Amino acid sequence: MSNIQIESDLKEILNKLDGKLDNLQKDVTDINLRLTKVETKLDSSIVKISKKSKAHRKRKFGL
Repeated sequence: MSNIQIESDLKEILNKLDGKLDNLQKDVTDINLRLTKVETKLDSSIVKISKKSKAHRKRKFGL
């Protein structure tokens, strides 16, 4: 195999890897956005549950 062929093969491999890395980066970004949404909803739910629990304890035990 000549040097020219090796260089072409490496260029092709690197281009494919670059494309795959771009796709992975997009996937990671999407996962991070979804995780942020889930965390926000979870935090909101925890606050609501905490308030309801506190109100319930006040009614039941006078705390």
